[in-house]
Amino acid sequence: MNVDGPLAPNTLAEPEDEAAFLTSYVEMARERHALTSDNEIEIDAHPAVSVADDGVWVAAWVWVPRPDLRPDS
Repeated sequence: MNVDGPLAPNTLAEPEDEAAFLTSYVEMARERHALTSDNEIEIDAHPAVSVADDGVWVAAWVWVPRPDLRPDS
C-alpha cells in the first residue's frame, strides 16, 4: 500500500474505483492510528468515511476505561 495516499477524489470515474479509493484510506487509518494505539483505537470492517478536499475522515472507536478501574486512581 502507498502510505502517502491514494488518488484525489476528483480522479475517480467508477463506483469500483471509489470503493478502492475509500478502502485504501481505511487501511492507512488502521496502519497509522489503530495498529499503533495499543488497542485503544479500533476501526470497523466497513467504517463510515467522509471525503474532504485534503483527505478522508474514517470513523473509529476510541477506548475510554472506567475511571474507577484505572490502576492510577
